[in-house]
Amino acid sequence: MAKRTTFGTIKPFKATKSSKPKPPPAMRKTQYENLLCQAIASSVTVMLRYDDDLQFREFGPTAVYYSDEGRTKVLVSGEQFSNPNDYQSKNGPHNFEVDRIVDLKLGSNAFNPDARISVSDNKYRYGIICSV
Repeated sequence: MAKRTTFGTIKPFKATKSSKPKPPPAMRKTQYENLLCQAIASSVTVMLRYDDDLQFREFGPTAVYYSDEGRTKVLVSGEQFSNPNDYQSKNGPHNFEVDRIVDLKLGSNAFNPDARISVSDNKYRYGIICSV
């Protein structure tokens, strides 16, 4: 009887972390970063639409900062005063990814920064673009 040789089974290809291409970093929205910094310097609120918001939220920005070591992601921290898109959304300290803001304009309401927000917090360790 002839001897049968096996070469093993062929396993399907499984993507691993190293084989998955990384998505390119989102394009920075420097015009929004500048407008947020202008609002911070003037201590006025901004009106912003985030992701799929249909209506503007009112937000008091306190810092625009890098959230990662590679400085590819920019966030804004501050206080949310209203969100008509979700009435269950809590107001108070909040962070937004600047590249996910779809519309932004300066508001006219002055505000005092929330004392719970401190730029000495560890989340600002990768660098602050502007702050109160």
